[in-house]
Amino acid sequence: MTTTTTATTTADRAAKRRHEAPEVAAASRRFMRALVRRAAEGDTEALEGLVGLQAVLQECITDAGRALHDEAGYSFTELANVLGISRQGARQRFTTPKPAVDDSANLATLLDEVEA
Repeated sequence: MTTTTTATTTADRAAKRRHEAPEVAAASRRFMRALVRRAAEGDTEALEGLVGLQAVLQECITDAGRALHDEAGYSFTELANVLGISRQGARQRFTTPKPAVDDSANLATLLDEVEA
C-alpha cells in the first residue's frame, strides 16, 4: 500500500509566493490608479492618501531589499541587477544602519576630568 503525502513543501510554498507577488503588485497599482482618478474628480483626500502611500512604499522597498540581502542571502549585485542600478547604489540603499552610539555619557566624563 502506497501512502501519498499532501503536505506542501517549502519549495512549493516559495513557488506559490513568487507567483502571487506579481498579482499583489498589480492589484496595488489598480488601487493607486483609482486614487488618481478620484483626485482628478476633485477629491483632495485621494491625493493625501497617495502621498502617504509613497512614504510607505519607500519604506517597504528598503525593508524588502534589506531582508533579501540580510536574511535571504542575496548579494548587492543581484539586487542591483533586479532594480537596474549599480551595485554601489544597492549597497548604499540596503545596508542596514548600525545603531548610533550615545557618546554623551563619555563626553560628560571627559568634561568633568578636564575641569578637575
